[in-house]
Amino acid sequence: MKRFLQNLKSREATSVYYVGSFLDTFAVALTFSIYVIFLLQNHLSLFQASLINAVFMVSCILLEVPTGAFADAIGRKKSMLLSTLFGAAGLFLYPMFHSIISFVIAEFLWAVSSCFASGAFDAWVVDASKKQGFVGKVDFIFANATIFSRVAMILAGLSGAYLATINIVLPFYLGGIVSIITFFYFLFKMDENREIEKSNLKEHALNIRTVAVESVKYAWSHNVIFWLVLAGAVSSFICQPLNMFWAPRFNAMVGNHIWITGWIWAIITLAMLAGSYLVAILLKKGKSYTFIMVISYLIIGIFVGLSAATRLFAVALPAYLVYEMAQGMTNPVYTAYINKYATADKRATIFSFESMTGSLAAALGLAFFGWIATNTSIEISWLISGILTLSLIPIYLIANKKSAALPAE
Repeated sequence: MKRFLQNLKSREATSVYYVGSFLDTFAVALTFSIYVIFLLQNHLSLFQASLINAVFMVSCILLEVPTGAFADAIGRKKSMLLSTLFGAAGLFLYPMFHSIISFVIAEFLWAVSSCFASGAFDAWVVDASKKQGFVGKVDFIFANATIFSRVAMILAGLSGAYLATINIVLPFYLGGIVSIITFFYFLFKMDENREIEKSNLKEHALNIRTVAVESVKYAWSHNVIFWLVLAGAVSSFICQPLNMFWAPRFNAMVGNHIWITGWIWAIITLAMLAGSYLVAILLKKGKSYTFIMVISYLIIGIFVGLSAATRLFAVALPAYLVYEMAQGMTNPVYTAYINKYATADKRATIFSFESMTGSLAAALGLAFFGWIATNTSIEISWLISGILTLSLIPIYLIANKKSAALPAE
């Protein structure tokens, strides 16, 4: 807390980045542990709730590149200010009108907010840190910011769950207020740290089609990257019921005590952090990316199946937490694996393509598993997800075989 307050008073770029990361994450994370429960209490089915979340994914596909161009051409500070305003609008709209249409609009506003922030804040602190003499410490800055964000996710998840026991709309309203506070924080603390050429916006807009075409061609033709992007898309597809339905399932298992979902969310976050630390240990021991991914997805398949097969909370939750830990292992390795074969001049386009394919796959997964859960049960959707997870193992083995014939670039 002392460190947070010290950063709060400072105008140094790194301090603004840390506090901004905390506030921005805290605002939206207030709803993380109760979001699906809120939708279900508004008489939506699991399928409808999944489609609402799919709106976010599809919107990100359409908005990611244009908002990135806006940040580069108009300014990162302006992009972050717009992000907080759209985020606040979405958070306030959700509890105000209890209809599917209003939820769709709110979800779209959330997507706009996310896309305006995506990459813009990171790019801002990189530029600012160079001016303030932090060259070569960017990884350190990002690592510290991750700690601030994770702490915010845990505190917000707990706070949101306890507030929801009073009234389930309170986390949304408080999140909107925090977003407004974040707007003023950025307004007074952030500086636009580079020259803006007004002509850039048109140039960036004209390049959007070129970026998309080049990224598709390069990823499609690269023997290793093609399989990695395919694996990422499959993973995004099959993980959706696990990401969406844990709160209503575990809440029902404990007798509808929403506050418990906050503690579960906190433990989930810690489990993912444990997975990231485990990856660091395995890499230090010389384990390959393929080895880590194969072992991780084998663990996921087994423990998701175990969690789905039991109605005992004391078994289902620990098994689910093992899944989250394994997910925490796959995320950094997947990014590093693609980076290993992405050339410097194509790296941004490849990750742009990967992000878009992942979002599309996630949207399809939400629709598919939402339908399965509505017409059967959450447990059946998890069981299918666990079985499909095992299909990722041969994909990574193929990628490894292809990579043996290629030098790291």
